[in-house]
Amino acid sequence: MSLYKLVVIWLWMLDALHLALITHCVYYYLVANYANISVLTEIVWSFKLQIVIDIIIVFGVHVLYVYRIWIRSIKNSPCNSGDNCDPNFRCRHR
Repeated sequence: MSLYKLVVIWLWMLDALHLALITHCVYYYLVANYANISVLTEIVWSFKLQIVIDIIIVFGVHVLYVYRIWIRSIKNSPCNSGDNCDPNFRCRHR
């Protein structure tokens, strides 16, 4: 299994954790503390952890996107195309 697929699986697990944290937060405020206005002054632990998980997910998705762009740019490089490659053209990434 490639590293790319493992990172995607890891992001899916983080997304499932994110959903569980959202569910806990909604349950805490809307079910467990129904009509308890004073509980709105405190922030539940799952909401704090949800912010951290969100940051990790966003960073991971951006890294994967940059990786995909990098792979596509290497495959579409003028140096890798044998048809119309100028022999005097020099690539910077070699």
